[in-house]
Amino acid sequence: MKSGQLFWGFFFLTIGVLIFAYKYDWIHSSYDFIWNIWPLIFVFWGGLIIFRDTFIRHVINLLFGIFMALLIFGFVMNIFNGCETYPRYVNDYKEYKHDELPAVNYAKLNFKSGAGYFEIDNFTDRFYETEAEGELADYRIDSYTDDSTAYLDVELDGDHDIEIDGGRLKNTLKLHLNDQPVWDFDLNFGAAKARFDLKNFKTRNVSIKTGASDVIIKLGDKYDRTLMDVEMGAAKLTIYVPKNSACSMKSDLFLVARHLEGLEKVKPGYYKSPDYDTADKKIDIFIKGGISSINLIRY
Repeated sequence: MKSGQLFWGFFFLTIGVLIFAYKYDWIHSSYDFIWNIWPLIFVFWGGLIIFRDTFIRHVINLLFGIFMALLIFGFVMNIFNGCETYPRYVNDYKEYKHDELPAVNYAKLNFKSGAGYFEIDNFTDRFYETEAEGELADYRIDSYTDDSTAYLDVELDGDHDIEIDGGRLKNTLKLHLNDQPVWDFDLNFGAAKARFDLKNFKTRNVSIKTGASDVIIKLGDKYDRTLMDVEMGAAKLTIYVPKNSACSMKSDLFLVARHLEGLEKVKPGYYKSPDYDTADKKIDIFIKGGISSINLIRY
């Protein structure tokens, strides 16, 4: 089979699958990551030239066809669905609240979900409040206390029935947390838009595992040492760090666009602010990922 046949065959096959999946709401994702991965076109072209007379050329053509289909589909989705960036849904709405703050010094949020829009914004006098909207608004919420730590487990319930009424499946979750305990955040989700404003919290640890997502996280200076560990796919990550906290970043990344305000390169993959060694308050960031865009902004 000719290489061109592989390219066009898998191109149209992928386009068809994506349109079919969109029509029947099998996929709900932000396609903003497309703006970050388009330079791969040149990688594929280079590979086709280098491996012109080898079997590898056929494999590259196959992957190139899939990639171009995803790229074009993503561009179209971004253009025509731009108005849905921060949606408010009324079709299904649920609130979960916990009236009493446990007598603890520490708290941990374990959050797991698929695609959607997720937000942690302002705090509450309760232990927690959550607002879920959309057809996928069914979450399992569990809170318990172990010694000096209160745990909050928030997980999308995969066992509920989903009815498709001709619209797209939606999944929006907003969390409001008490700002008194020292918090650890374990955030695990799929393709999503996420806005995590943690500036008012005593944040000790933040762990983020995500796929093709657009994530903005704002850290504060309420705790002397904050550790942030990120694993991501083709994602866009923006981190806001207070100017009165020193910062370091260690990364193991591939094809990443970086803008690291206020950080100086120490060695490949390691950056830190000039005042890091003498500062009382520090934020340490560890990032591992694929094709991504990272912005670190001091505020």
